[in-house]
Amino acid sequence: NLVKQLIIEGAKVMSFSTSTTHPVQKIIHIRGDLRDDQAVVKILKLQPEVIISLVGLSGQVASDNDPDKYFSVNVIAHIKLLNNIVKILPKAKFIWSSSRLEYGKPQYLPVDEKHLTAPLSQYGIQKNIISNYCQFLHLRHRLDTVVLRTSNPYGPHPKTTQGKYNVINYWIDQALGNKNLTLYGSGSQKRDYLYIDDLIEVIIKLIKYKKTTGQIYNIGSGKAISIRQMAQEIIRQSKKGRLVFIPWPIKFKQVETGDYISDITRISKDVGWQPKTSIKDGIRNIISTQENL
Repeated sequence: NLVKQLIIEGAKVMSFSTSTTHPVQKIIHIRGDLRDDQAVVKILKLQPEVIISLVGLSGQVASDNDPDKYFSVNVIAHIKLLNNIVKILPKAKFIWSSSRLEYGKPQYLPVDEKHLTAPLSQYGIQKNIISNYCQFLHLRHRLDTVVLRTSNPYGPHPKTTQGKYNVINYWIDQALGNKNLTLYGSGSQKRDYLYIDDLIEVIIKLIKYKKTTGQIYNIGSGKAISIRQMAQEIIRQSKKGRLVFIPWPIKFKQVETGDYISDITRISKDVGWQPKTSIKDGIRNIISTQENL
């Protein structure tokens, strides 16, 4: 999605991933692993002006179950990447895709960028480490870094059938198959969901705006909906599926942050961005896409 929009904007795009090919043809695709220093140096020597890191292992419970593997990708590989950027491309812009999970359990709502960071999982800690390292490199070397603490992005995606990808996509797939939508506890916990097109728009704005250097931004819709209400909306629109409530599994309860809403005042003020897609429209778009696959 981001690659397609960047091409529309006239950018020359390079991708770096473990995939053998990239679905978008009009780009330079290099297959490699972020943990491979030689591969990383190779792509940096192609002189990209902007580097956006969307790579990493996700999932709070999964990160707690395999912390060494997650740390090797999410922390060590990214620290080496950033160090290489300082050496090879000190004038480049680096955009770090982080997470609201850096904050842990909110002490107040909506959550602004001044909120303390107290992650509840290995994943949240790892994201926070790289955010802090970006800040350090900006202060020490004037590296142009921007940190995005994004809240629950969602949208049409080929990985919809994988429950671990994100709950909205997974539940839509379940509903279209007339299967159960399983909720932990009462489903009353609130989340701030951000449609992918809105996320792409703000990333492109951040590429263009120079005054965002060294900043940390909360990226979300600025609105919240309960998990239960969101599941009910999926069932209403798909006309299929049913809710099932089960007790919280212990490992998931340990990393549950409670209600979350992003305060997006800073990003709105700095780049003039406001999310446009409502949760109802976002769900409708995904259902339409999935039905046509």
